Amino acid sequence: MQAIKAVVIGLGVLIVISFGLLVYGFYTKLTDPDFRVTTADGPSGPPEAQIDVPEGCGVFEMAAEEDRLFLRLDGPHEGCRRILVIDADSGRHLRTVTWERAAPEQP
Repeated sequence: MQAIKAVVIGLGVLIVISFGLLVYGFYTKLTDPDFRVTTADGPSGPPEAQIDVPEGCGVFEMAAEEDRLFLRLDGPHEGCRRILVIDADSGRHLRTVTWERAAPEQP
């Protein structure tokens, strides 16, 4: 019975301390909206990458496989027909695959 009383008292003390820390956190955030517990500036991860898409072209399809991202571009002119291969971890452009449309068959 003594052990159960000790556990209940210990948990009660932890609840009171937790509530005090919660009130302190609210007060600190209200008085200083820029307050941070950690020094991290933002989410960590791979850097953002900018992909140059020719004027008038658009991303028609996108697929991912392992650590590669494949973007299929298409549009009204021949320069749009290409597949860009991007390294998903670093955002680096690895290669470009282009093709020409086959001419329609003549009867």
